[in-house]
Order: sequence, then structure tokens, then C-alpha cells
Amino acid sequence: MPPAPVPRPPARAGEDSEEIVGIGLTLDTVRGLVAAGFAIQHQRYLSNLKFDVTVFRRRAAGAGDIGAADGLLAFNSRYDLAGKACPHNRCYGQRLIGWPDVPARTCARSVRLGMVDTGVDTANPALAGRAVHTRSFVDERLAAPAAHGTAVATLLVGASSADFQGMLPGSSLFAAGAFFVDAEDQIGSDVNHLLQALDWLVERRVELINLSITGPPNPLLEAAIDRLDELGIVVMAAAGNQGDGAAPAYPAAYPEVIAVTAFDRLYRPYAHANRGDYVAFAAPGVDIWAPTRTGGAYHSGTSFASAFASAVAADILAGEAGLSPAALTMRLRRDAQDLGAEGHDPVYGWGALRTGSACAS
Repeated sequence: MPPAPVPRPPARAGEDSEEIVGIGLTLDTVRGLVAAGFAIQHQRYLSNLKFDVTVFRRRAAGAGDIGAADGLLAFNSRYDLAGKACPHNRCYGQRLIGWPDVPARTCARSVRLGMVDTGVDTANPALAGRAVHTRSFVDERLAAPAAHGTAVATLLVGASSADFQGMLPGSSLFAAGAFFVDAEDQIGSDVNHLLQALDWLVERRVELINLSITGPPNPLLEAAIDRLDELGIVVMAAAGNQGDGAAPAYPAAYPEVIAVTAFDRLYRPYAHANRGDYVAFAAPGVDIWAPTRTGGAYHSGTSFASAFASAVAADILAGEAGLSPAALTMRLRRDAQDLGAEGHDPVYGWGALRTGSACAS
């Protein structure tokens, strides 16, 4: 008998979502939700974030309002990847941030990096012999293709060669796969999966997390970001690819997160990048080349700018262990190259990130 099909995550997000997620709910609240037409999907305790998580799904379209609750209760908001492939000329990004042509294996070796993305193809030749530790939080039969996460991973810790330059080839990377293919064949993640991924990264004692993902604000994700900040874990995130005039993208727009936008080889802003006061810094993110199993591909998006920013931040953390996220932001501001309007602006933030420490010497 063939195995039973795995129900795909719902495609919808926001206030018409089929799923809601709660943290720290009382028994009375759980009973009230069940009585209102919501079925418990699963419950788990995330011991590192110290979150008691319950996921509910509407039994029918007529399920009642979620109403007030003891604890935190929110829709299972949808999050998307913040990058897309594009076929143009070879990469240039490392040069623009002042990275060496061949970074040493000792560059930021002491820093434990984390990322939440699609899965990572560890069979990619650029990752051979690298310290890449992966864990998936989605059913393998529904897992999203690994191209996006693999590109980010190779930029961070890939082996340097004549035609490619991984920035931190000696660092340890902990890559959490949290993206699935939903019922409408779209790639996405949700709060439930993101919380599990972040909890695992806390367990792995990472010092910096790269989040090349974007979506709506959500109180549960905000609570997790607050917890990471309390633990002193730096979070770099893509500012979003919805263009000028779009609403702020999350988690980048949370004040504890360092939001990164993208520019091209001439420092022109990425045409599809979000703009806003929450944008902190800019980094290369247009026509970025990354190796695949059989060659390579070009990518554009704030996803890839976030990866460059994470490498610069890791370089600083390697020389100044224990630097708080707020103090790290000030260090990044000191070395940034001002672009656009003088000082902070909604297009480039504080300007283009530059590295000025060990990896560049």
C-alpha cells in the first residue's frame, strides 16, 4: 500500500489563513478555540526559545473568530524568499565590500553562523569540506527546491576558487530548512516552521543568523526576535523585493534586526528593493553569481545582499567577541560608505557596507 499523501501547507496567509498559532495558551483558551471550530494540529515545546507552541486549523470555513486569548495568538503568517535568479554578467560583490581575493580559512573561523532558508545542497562542489550542518523542519516530500538556500550558503562559506569566492570558508554554518511547496505549488514558509528553525539555531549556539526571507509582521515572530536579541544573537535580514512604496518587510523591519537592501555593480539601488526608515545598510545584491553542482547561476535580490552583510558582521564579531547587536550596528555604521542623501536615507540606510578588519588585510 502506498504511503498516505502528506497534506500540503495552506497557500493563504493573513487574516483568511486556515491556521493560527499560539504561544503560552491556557487550557481555557485552547478549549475555547476548539469550541469555536478550530482543531489542534500539533503542540510542541521549543526549549531554547522557551515557547510552548500550539498550531490550530479551521475545521470549516464557518469557524468562529479567534477572539481574545491568554498568551500570544496570531495567524500563521506566510513568508517568502527574498531573491530570484537572473542571467547577467559575473559577480562583483566581494570587491565592492573590500573582501580579499582569496580569504583565509581562518577568517571569522571562530564565529558560528546560522541561516533560515530553503534546504542546502551539501553535494554542491563549493561546499565540499566545509563545516555546513543542516536540519530540515518540513516534510522531505514537501521541501522546497534547495537552490536559494544553497546560493546563500555558498556565498557565506563556500570554497574559494579561480571563478568564485566564498567569503568565510573556515566558518561553521548551521542551515535550517523551513520552506515548503504549498497547495498552490508556491514556495513559502510560515511562523510555525520559522519558530522551530530559530529554536534549533539557538540550541546550536550561533552568534549571527541570516534571514533572507520576507513577510508580514507577526507577534509570534516578533517575540522570537526579542528573545534572540536578549540572548545577544545578531539577526541580519533582507529588506524585501516589493519595490518603492511597498509596506515594510518583516522580520527586517523589527528594530532589533539589521535590515539590508541591495545595489548593483555601479551602486545603483536594486529596482525591486523595498525602501523605508527601517533599512539599515546596503550591500551587493544584483547579478550575484553562485556555483551549482553543474556550473553556476546568477541571482538578484535583497536575500543575497543580506548574505554579504552577514559576512561583514561575522568578520567584526570574530575580532570583538561578545559585541551586542546594537554595538555591532554602530561598528557597521563607522565603516559604511555613505550613498544617496547624506546620512541615513530610506534607499541605502547608512550606506554601503565595507569590511575593514582581518578578512580584508
